[in-house]
Amino acid sequence: SGASGDKLTALVRLTLNGLPTIESFFVWGDSLKAHAKEIEETLTYPFVAKDRYAQRGRGVFLIKNKTQFRKIVNNPNHKPLIFQKFVPSFQEYRLLVLGTNVGVFVKKVLTNKKEFRANISLGASEEFMPLSTMPRKMARIAVKASDTLGLQVGGVDIMEDTEGRYWLLEVNRGPGITHDKSISPELTQMGQFFANELLFS
Repeated sequence: SGASGDKLTALVRLTLNGLPTIESFFVWGDSLKAHAKEIEETLTYPFVAKDRYAQRGRGVFLIKNKTQFRKIVNNPNHKPLIFQKFVPSFQEYRLLVLGTNVGVFVKKVLTNKKEFRANISLGASEEFMPLSTMPRKMARIAVKASDTLGLQVGGVDIMEDTEGRYWLLEVNRGPGITHDKSISPELTQMGQFFANELLFS
């Protein structure tokens, strides 16, 4: 495992703790050539590639065919990538975990039908949802994921697929928030959380 902040280390820890992560492959350097066929046959096209250190959706892309994949395989200078099965999304959510509870529940709304990444930084919009509408199973996944990585504050991305299953996509150690309190409850909820932590510490 690598540095504590890298996606691979987080993925391994989350998977070993029984959380619903998507089937993934990771191999070092030249070993990719030896495992390329196995990756193709197991994940099947299209599948997702992720830069281990990229943030906010950048460095995440869809590999649609053998030609695109072989360009990576045959490039001696390619970045270390995590390859994941592509799971068709019905809806993505961001859950802001504060301590042992979810403080904010956000629906991510894609605005570009050609884009599969539901990142706000890439143009998706946010719909702040009442906590009462949040599925309990989703909340349990988010809290356990944040706790597994030792986080008091974490932005947990969860996808509901087209068959109604939940998949843990990522846990963000420094989640971006919307600062306008007239739109987002994030600042208020974080302020209350930190105030309680200071009061009872």
